[in-house]
Amino acid sequence: MSLIFRLLASVYTAGAAYNEAALKILRLLGRNFSITSDILGEFTNDPARIDAVIGEYLEHIAVLGYWQRRFSASREVSLAVKPSRIGLEHS
Repeated sequence: MSLIFRLLASVYTAGAAYNEAALKILRLLGRNFSITSDILGEFTNDPARIDAVIGEYLEHIAVLGYWQRRFSASREVSLAVKPSRIGLEHS
């Protein structure tokens, strides 16, 4: 793997679990990077699963808001929302 590829890939938030990704987000913010977080997942149309996913997004928004305030407004902290995760299909 090339050095350039490794350097570029190292700034992306990645983790198999939420805590792993959260630690990387905190490291990036601590190094003066802005971040965009994306909770990965697949399309669902199951109402119970949609409610659970919306709950995940709401909890994550609260955490991201805290980090935005903690690390000042000079760093952008954002969330990419996948409409297909909350039952919205592209037609």
